[in-house]
Amino acid sequence: MERKASITALMSSFGRAFHAEHEEHPVFAGHLARALMTGEEYAAVQSDILGGEPMKTAFSYGALEKLLEKHGFLIYELLTPDDIQRDIIDRAGAELKAFEHVNDCLAVRKKL
Repeated sequence: MERKASITALMSSFGRAFHAEHEEHPVFAGHLARALMTGEEYAAVQSDILGGEPMKTAFSYGALEKLLEKHGFLIYELLTPDDIQRDIIDRAGAELKAFEHVNDCLAVRKKL
């Protein structure tokens, strides 16, 4: 059986690997993330992300909550760009700016 990584796994690994390789003052060190991807996978994701691939999906808080709930999850924490800037980037002393319209959601599985 062929193992194929999900696009979410590839995007996450690429983000951590690229950040670790190119950021002078990294917020996190994801050096092993690069090893999780083949050269072909890394190049494909890099092309999509750095080539200006437009964002194709957006969710309101309510829509995200409903989608997660449908699959047995609850929103534990949702960080807005302002939250990300203040709580992560600024605290790390990094000279970065959080992307507009990009949130970070931590979801937890409901107890059965």
